Amino acid sequence: MGTGPASQSENPGFLAASAEPWPARLEAVHICFSLSIVCNNPKAYLQRRLLVESVGLGNAGRSAGKQGRGLRMHKGIDGRVAIVTGSSKGFGSAIAKALAAEGALTVLNYVSDKAGAEKTVADITSAGGKAAAVQGSVSSTSDVRRIFDEAIKLFGKVDILVNNASVYTFSPLAEIEEAEYRRQFDTNVLGTLLMCKEASLRFGETGGSIINIGTAGTTLNLPGTVMYTATKAASDSITHVLANELGRRGIRVNSVSPGIVLTEGVTALGMNPETAFVVDLVAQTPLARPGTPEDIADVVTFLASDKSRWVTGQVIQASGGLQ
Repeated sequence: MGTGPASQSENPGFLAASAEPWPARLEAVHICFSLSIVCNNPKAYLQRRLLVESVGLGNAGRSAGKQGRGLRMHKGIDGRVAIVTGSSKGFGSAIAKALAAEGALTVLNYVSDKAGAEKTVADITSAGGKAAAVQGSVSSTSDVRRIFDEAIKLFGKVDILVNNASVYTFSPLAEIEEAEYRRQFDTNVLGTLLMCKEASLRFGETGGSIINIGTAGTTLNLPGTVMYTATKAASDSITHVLANELGRRGIRVNSVSPGIVLTEGVTALGMNPETAFVVDLVAQTPLARPGTPEDIADVVTFLASDKSRWVTGQVIQASGGLQ
């Protein structure tokens, strides 16, 4: 839950009418805090929060607090270096553009679609941003190391990793083949692990942010998606475990789970707004529309920035409410 409206936080409440000197009022605040904790009273807790926000440190404290909030608003991702895997199109391209628009120096990784990656780079640079495309398979240890080597050679460091590279096909259980299993798990799971490992070795002393791209399908349990959602369930587990393992080093790990989004990859499977499967999912979506790559990119940009500095180990459903 967030704090109360701004009007409440600016209202000094009963303290405004108090004639007691500041030390006595401060002591009263401490007593109020203690009672709230001991009684475990939700109402008292909310009153405590309002008390803290309204009292501040007097007028000077409130002024300083406003200045502090203003400074934090400028702590985004400007000047940081981001690697986005699978960024030739779809989510990856939109994410790379969104990060670059906020001032990140962006490395776009691709496997085979060089033209798509270079087009995204051109879009970023024409808008005044800085970006470069680097080829490499995330399921290859040597390629992963080279991707990071190139990023550091180009921009001097790495601060942000977005594990977006993913492959998928949908089929019923009876049609699953070993080769397709290995293709999906090699990219979606092994690739995520290898990239996370390298990022943990290359991030600086202040840490960094890792964002994995999952799917809302892990909770929808849709027939025909068992192999793909299994890979993304593994990705969610990676997110939770590595958030605990790497947190002491200032490395945050989160995941974004998109709902139905008609990317190029999805339409290549024959899906469109009129497809029964899509129509059914949109009907179940509270916000009543398919998502866009930009919807996902905005969430990723938040997780990459200092505005999410106290957020780690979370799987965020960016699905229009579909779950």
